[in-house]
Amino acid sequence: MASSRAHADPRSEYASRLATRRAVADRYVRVDRALSAVRIALAVAFFVLWWLTLGPRGITPRWLLLPAALFVAVAVAHEWVARRRRTADRAVAFYERGLARLEERWAGAGDGGSRYLDETHPYAADLDLFGRASLFERLCTARTRGGQDALARWLCAPASREEALARQSAVAELAPRLDLREELALAGEDVQSGTDPEALVRWCTAPPVAFPRHARAITAAFAALNVLAAAAWALGAGGHALVLALALSGAWAGRLSANVQRTIGSGDRPGRDLMLLALVLSRLEREPFEAPLLAALRRRLDTEGLPPSRQLRRLARLHDLLESRRNQLFVPIALPLLWTTQIALAIEAWRRRVGPAVVHWLSAVSEIEALSSLAGYAYERPEDPFPEIVED
Repeated sequence: MASSRAHADPRSEYASRLATRRAVADRYVRVDRALSAVRIALAVAFFVLWWLTLGPRGITPRWLLLPAALFVAVAVAHEWVARRRRTADRAVAFYERGLARLEERWAGAGDGGSRYLDETHPYAADLDLFGRASLFERLCTARTRGGQDALARWLCAPASREEALARQSAVAELAPRLDLREELALAGEDVQSGTDPEALVRWCTAPPVAFPRHARAITAAFAALNVLAAAAWALGAGGHALVLALALSGAWAGRLSANVQRTIGSGDRPGRDLMLLALVLSRLEREPFEAPLLAALRRRLDTEGLPPSRQLRRLARLHDLLESRRNQLFVPIALPLLWTTQIALAIEAWRRRVGPAVVHWLSAVSEIEALSSLAGYAYERPEDPFPEIVED
């Protein structure tokens, strides 16, 4: 649906989009149920065929491959449909909340931000900034914790004239971009469930783990040596070279093991959070902005080399490779390749190279989400004007 439709009456626009999103959600519900039934049928078919293979005159076991292959294919499709169903359900909730705000049914249904209430603040309690039916609950559509923090800071502290005018310009540009605000909210639902901005900043800016110089190159050389020794043994050479290579590489891995475990342990949760943040970043990277504040925030996402979302997806791939070490069938291959050590070194190299930029990405995303919250109010209440801020 084109963003230009966002200039329509907010109530009719929300109602129209809600009906469309509900139809999509209902369609995915039907497909989800059908695929569940197909999976059950394939499982039953597999066990029936397995029973028919028993006995001296049973059918060939090759028949088991068909239901097994179909079950795997249907399971993959089922997971894809389930993700789409969850996204459609969140879109329905997004517009239901919008209509509730327009119809003044929002009080108590959202996040009141009570955690931000400071009883010593000069006006927060008097103006009901936080708590049930508060200004924060009415305004906030930010789904990441950083976006909520940014909005709360803005409500609690005065802005200079220049800052206020810059925010007004940004809000005016974002207000009609309903498609963008919807997509940020839907991506942010997943981000909110896991992201701890303070933990991310701590992990990204922590002192480097002290690995020996050229550790990655040495580890790769030991892995290559193990492969060559194994190949020579397979071709008929003696096993002494393989045993020696494995012993030397094992000693090297043992020397690094403490720092490897430190890297893996400290980066597990932040790594997953950064993968979720990539959803929001990939959407913002595609969006052109004209308002000076929005353009400046968008420039914070620009880095040398790959864009932020691709940098984060690279980290996601490293974590996927690291998780493969838990596969029992892969263990005999992972050990001579020094798999865990190599992936840990790659994760630490990523953190050293990209980590400092993550702080700027988080800050930019947080401010854009806070501006999007204000833009949502401006769109839903077009009769409420911006104040004119004069020099004196």
